[in-house]
Amino acid sequence: MTVFRSKLFTFRSPDGKEYAIGPAIVLETILKTIDQKIDRRRATERLDNIAGEENFDHVVTNLKKFLDLLDSHTEPDAEHTGAGA
Repeated sequence: MTVFRSKLFTFRSPDGKEYAIGPAIVLETILKTIDQKIDRRRATERLDNIAGEENFDHVVTNLKKFLDLLDSHTEPDAEHTGAGA
């Protein structure tokens, strides 16, 4: 666990943000990717459920839940999928 918490160096971008480079960034990236895959799978399953529904109120409730999942994406992800602002 100590290895993943360590950083080899800090990268400072031109806009002043600092990024820690090391094993921790690899672990964070893997966990973030897994989390996004799970969110997308759940959203797709919910969307498939909506397509088979005839009760409009139930469809609206599920659609709101689906849109909330889209709002949970990060900015770069939202730009990629066309969701968000």
